[in-house]
Amino acid sequence: MQTARDRSAVYWLSVSLISFLLVALLVPGCTRPRPRIAGTGTPLPEPSLSRIILPSPSPLATTTTVGEEEVVTSEALVIGERPDVVPGQVILKLQPQPALRALAAEPGADGIIATGVQNIDRLNRQFGVKDFEPLLRPLADASRESLRSMAERQLAVMGLYLVSYEADVTPETVAAAYASEPNVIFAEPNYYAYASDVPAGPLAFTPNDPYFDRQWNLQAIQATQAWDYAGGQGVVVAVIDSGIAYEDFEHYRRAPDLANTVVIPGYDFVNNDPHANDDFGHGTHVAGTIAQSTNNGLGVAGVAFGATLMPVKVLDARGQGGFDAVARGVIFAADQGARVINLSLSGRKASRLLQDAIQYAADKGVLIVAAAGNSGGAVEYPAAYDPVIAVGAVDYRLQRARYSNFGPQLDLVAPGGDTRADANEDGLPDGILQETFQGDPTRFALHNMEGTSMAAPHVAGVAALLFAFNPGATAAQVRQVLETSARDLGTPGLDDNYGHGLVQAAAALAAMRAQAPTETPWPPSPTPSSTATPTRPSLPSPTSTHTATATRVVVTPSPSATATSTPTQVPVVPSPSPTSTSTPTRVVEVPSPSPTSSATTTLPVATATPIVLGGEQLIVNGSFETEEGWVFSQTRVPATYSTEIAHSGRRSVRLGIVSGPDLYSYSSVYQTITIPAGVQRVVLRYWTYPISQDVYPNDLQLVLVLEGARIVAIADQSLSNARQWLPGSFDLTRFAGRTITLYFGVYNGGGTGSTTAMYLDDVELVVER
Repeated sequence: MQTARDRSAVYWLSVSLISFLLVALLVPGCTRPRPRIAGTGTPLPEPSLSRIILPSPSPLATTTTVGEEEVVTSEALVIGERPDVVPGQVILKLQPQPALRALAAEPGADGIIATGVQNIDRLNRQFGVKDFEPLLRPLADASRESLRSMAERQLAVMGLYLVSYEADVTPETVAAAYASEPNVIFAEPNYYAYASDVPAGPLAFTPNDPYFDRQWNLQAIQATQAWDYAGGQGVVVAVIDSGIAYEDFEHYRRAPDLANTVVIPGYDFVNNDPHANDDFGHGTHVAGTIAQSTNNGLGVAGVAFGATLMPVKVLDARGQGGFDAVARGVIFAADQGARVINLSLSGRKASRLLQDAIQYAADKGVLIVAAAGNSGGAVEYPAAYDPVIAVGAVDYRLQRARYSNFGPQLDLVAPGGDTRADANEDGLPDGILQETFQGDPTRFALHNMEGTSMAAPHVAGVAALLFAFNPGATAAQVRQVLETSARDLGTPGLDDNYGHGLVQAAAALAAMRAQAPTETPWPPSPTPSSTATPTRPSLPSPTSTHTATATRVVVTPSPSATATSTPTQVPVVPSPSPTSTSTPTRVVEVPSPSPTSSATTTLPVATATPIVLGGEQLIVNGSFETEEGWVFSQTRVPATYSTEIAHSGRRSVRLGIVSGPDLYSYSSVYQTITIPAGVQRVVLRYWTYPISQDVYPNDLQLVLVLEGARIVAIADQSLSNARQWLPGSFDLTRFAGRTITLYFGVYNGGGTGSTTAMYLDDVELVVER
C-alpha cells in the first residue's frame, strides 16, 4: 500500500493513432511484418476488423418504478477476488538496439518467436513464446504510420513488447527471468484494470430534460450555475473505457440521449478496429455524465454538454482489460488531440508500463482524471500516479461513499452515489442517473449507478468547462483551479478522505476568470440584441419528435414516440457489411475520410455496371506479364506472380493463402502513381478472382487507395468465394494532381482453419483529359 503520492513509474507502450490495431486485453496477435510503400520504407496500413463480443448480464441490479417509468439501479462493484494479472502474458521493455531488432521478430518452424536477440530467444524457447508483439504496433496501425518510424520517433515507449507464452508458469516467474537479462530494461506481468462499478444558489439555467430534477449530483457540483458561462464547446474529452454507444453499426445502436453529442473517431483496442462501441454499458454511462445531450427534452443532462467525446475502448464485455490496452488508449488519446482523458477504471498493481503512458500524455499537456477505485482501501492505479487527478466518491450527504478508496494520493471527490439510500426522499436510490444499457446494446434506459467510476467524469466534465472558458489554459492551470476552488469537506484542508474537496464548477469558472489573459465580464454583458438574461453557451433546442424508441422501461419514454433526430458526429469510414458474390461486378465508392467533415460516409453496394472509360493508361505492367512497376510485400505470406490462373495473358498475381495453414498474415502488391492535374476523369479498373473458406470479417480481400501511409479511400474491403473473375472499378477523379498508392491485399486473421486468397490481373488506371 502506498503511503504518499509516489505514484510510481509505470511504463507504457505504444503511441499514435487511428485506424486499426491489436487486441488490447487478453488475446494479443503475433508479430507480423507488413508491406512497405515503395521508396519510403513505410508499411501500408492493415484493415480494421470488427469482432462481436456478447455482453454478460450485470449483477446487483434492481428496478424501481417512478410514475410510468422505471430506473435500473446497480451497486458499485468491489474488485474482491478478481485476478490482478492476465495469465500467460508479460510486458517487456528492451534496450533500444535489441528493441529495433525485435521489430522483425518471426515465428520459427516450431512456432516459437525468434527476435534475433540471443538471450531473449533463449527465454522465448524456454517459455514457449508464441507472440512477441510491439506495443506500438496497434498505435502505428491506428495512425497509419510506419512501425519503425514510430519506434524511432517515440523513443520513450518504443521498446515495449507484449509477450504471450504457453509454459505452465506464472507471469511473475516469467517476468523475473526476462528482467535478469541485460537487454531488458524492465519486465512485469500484464496487470488487469477493471471498471470501477457495475453498468447497469437559485439555478440560473435549468434544462428541460425530464429527469434532470433527479440529478442531485449536478446541483451538488454547481453545474447549473456554471452553464451560464461555459458548456464545454470545442474541448475533446477522451473516454477510455468499455466504449460508447455512439453509432449505429452492425448490432450496436447510438444511445438516444447522445444523439446531439459530438463524437469524433476513436479506437477499439479490444477488437482491433476503429469502432469503439460499448458492449458492457459502463463507458456509455460515464460518457453521459461528461457530455450527455442536454436541453433536448429527453432523459438527463451532462456536465459539459457541448464537449466533444472521443471513445477509446480498452475494457471488454466483462468490464476488464489489460494494462497494455489501457496504456495504448492513453497514448492514442494524447496523440489524437484530447485535452482531457477520463479513466473510470482501476487496478491494484503499479505498472511501469502504465506509468510511462500516463507521463507521456501529461508531457503532451493532457489533463488526466481517474477513478480512485471501489475497494474502500488505498487509491489504485492509474489514479495513484502523480500526473493524474485521483477522484473519490461522495454520497448525497456529501460524505465519503462506503466503497470509495482514499489516502494521500486522493486529489478531489465528486458525486458517486449510494444506491442503498434515498436520503433526498425522491423515490429513487441516490445513485448517478444516466442513460445506458444492460446486456443488449440496442435497448437503452436510465440507469442509476454508484462508484468512483461515476465520480471521475464529473471532474472531467468540469475540466472541459474550464478549457472551453479559457482555451489557452494549461493542464497545470486547470488542475490548480479545480483543487483550489473545491468545497472543503471533512478535516479542514487537504485530507485523505476528500483530498482538496468536492469539485465545484461555478467556483472553478470564477477562479479561471481571474487567470484569463483578457478580462471576461462576470456575468457576461448582454449584447445589443440580447435580453437581460445572461449570455450562455448555445444549447440544442428541444425537439418534440425526438424521443427514444429503443429504450426499455428503465426509464422508458412513451411507447408511441419515435426518434427522428440526426446524430451529430464526425463520421468514421464504416466497415462494409458482407457482400454477395452472385453479381460478377464490384463498384464501390467511398468518400475520403475527414476528421472534420459532417457528411455521412457510406459504402454503396455493388452495382452491375462497371465504369467504362477510354484514355491514357498510367499503370505500369497492369497485366503482370513483366517484372516492373509493382512492389510485392515481403511478409509472412508474400504476394507472388502466378501462372495457375490468369484473366488474360499468361500470368496474374496471387495474394493470400490458397491452401495450407491458416496463418495470421497480410499479403499485398502495390504501385505508386502520380495522377496529372486538370484531367476530366480518372478511373481504376481491375479483375479479381476471390477464393475464401472463411467468413467476414475474419478474413478480408482489400483494394485500398493511400496517400503516403494514410488510407484515403476503400475501393473494396469484403470477402468473397466467387471463384470466378470479377471486374471492379473505382472513380479516382478527386485525386487528380496527387500522388497515390494503389494497394491490393488479402488479410488472413488466422486461427479459424479457413484460408482466403485472391488472384489479381489486368489492372488499369485510365485518365481522360
